[in-house]
Amino acid sequence: MALLSIDEATARIQALAVPLEPETSALSHAAGRVLAADVACDRDQPPFDRAMMDGFAVSSADGVGPLRVVGIVPAGGAYDAVVAGGEAVRIMTGAPVPAGTDAVQMFENTTWDDDHVTLTAPVRPGENVARRGSELREGAVAVPSGARLTSARLGLLWSVGAATVQVVRAPRLAILSTGDELVELADRPGPSQIRDSNRGVSGDLCRRAGAEVVLERRVADDPSATRSAIADALDQVDVLVLTGGVSAGDFDVVGQCLRAEGVEVVFHKVDIRPGKPLWFGHRGAQLVFGLPGNPVSSAVVARVFLVPALRRLAGAQRPHDPRVLLPLRAPFRGTGDRPTYQPAIAELGVGVTLLRTGGSGDLPGFASANALAILPARHPDFDAGSDIEVMIDAEALLG
Repeated sequence: MALLSIDEATARIQALAVPLEPETSALSHAAGRVLAADVACDRDQPPFDRAMMDGFAVSSADGVGPLRVVGIVPAGGAYDAVVAGGEAVRIMTGAPVPAGTDAVQMFENTTWDDDHVTLTAPVRPGENVARRGSELREGAVAVPSGARLTSARLGLLWSVGAATVQVVRAPRLAILSTGDELVELADRPGPSQIRDSNRGVSGDLCRRAGAEVVLERRVADDPSATRSAIADALDQVDVLVLTGGVSAGDFDVVGQCLRAEGVEVVFHKVDIRPGKPLWFGHRGAQLVFGLPGNPVSSAVVARVFLVPALRRLAGAQRPHDPRVLLPLRAPFRGTGDRPTYQPAIAELGVGVTLLRTGGSGDLPGFASANALAILPARHPDFDAGSDIEVMIDAEALLG
C-alpha cells in the first residue's frame, strides 16, 4: 500500500487541530499567545499633538525669528497659555505642542540664549509634530483577533490600557516515553540502556510551540502499565505524545491500548525520511501522536507535523516554520525513494551546507544543525549552487 504523502498527512492533522477556546489572561502573562478578541484603542493615539523632537515649538508663520522664549514644556507637562506671534516655547520629545504653535524645530537647527531663539532653517506647518489621533483613533482596533502577541504588540496593548486580554488557551500536553531500555536523566544507563533524550527534545519543541506540558512519564513495555498511563494522560490533556514503539510490529501493544481508550487511528506511516513510522489519531478533539523512538526521526516528525498542530491549537494562523531557498555550498549525494529532511547549517544570504550524519540515531550530528533541508525523492546528486528548500529554526540561527 502506498505511503501517505507529507502534504496529505499535514492536511489530515491540521483538519483536526481546531483552535482551542479563549480564556482571560493578564497582559503581563500573555507574551507569545494569540488574541481571541479584538482589542480597541481607549483614546486617540497620540492623545494630543505631540512633539517628535527636542527643540522649540513655534508658529511656522513667524519665519526664523528671533523669537522670544516664553516657557518650557517637559514630557508629561503642559503649557497652558496660548503662544502669541513672535514667541516660542522650548519643548521636549513627547510633550504636548502648545496652542498657537504648529511646528517644532529641533535644537540642532537653532541658536538661542535664555530669552530668544533664532531658527537656522525655517519650518513647515506640522513639521516634527505627530497630530492627535494620527496613529489610532479612539475605538479603532489596536490589535486584531488572531494576532500573536509579540513584544511590539504587547507594548501597544500596554499603551491602550489593556490590563487583561482574551487569548486562545494553550494546549495541555502529555509526553509518554515507552521502552524498557530508557532511563531517567539523572540515572546512569546500564550496558543496554539509554537516557530518554526524546522527552527532552519533544518537550522543548512542544513548549516553544505554545503548549503547556502537564505530564511527562516513562512507561515500561507492559500492556497494563501502558494502558493505565494512556488513560491517565487522556484525562488531563488536549494532546498526547508517545515516543517509541511505533514500528510495524512494536506498536501493536500501544495501538491496542489506544483503541481500548477510544482513540481512532487517522494514519500510520508517512512517505518521509526520517520518521516514516509516524502514527496519528484522535479521540474527539484530543490529538494523539506516536513518534518514532530514534531521536533524529522523532525530532524531525515533531518539527514537521506536531509543532504546527500545537501552534494551530494555540490559535496561530500561520503555524508552519518559514521556508527559504538557499544555494548549496557543497555537492551532496542524491536521495532515495522518500522525500528527505536533511540536517543542515543555513546561513541566510550565504547558503546552506547539508550535514552527513550517521542516520536517525545520530543525535550529536543532528545537534550541529540549525535547519532542515527538504530534498525531493529520487533526486540525482546535488551540485554546488543548486537552490535547496530549507526549513528555518529561527532560534537556532542565533547560534
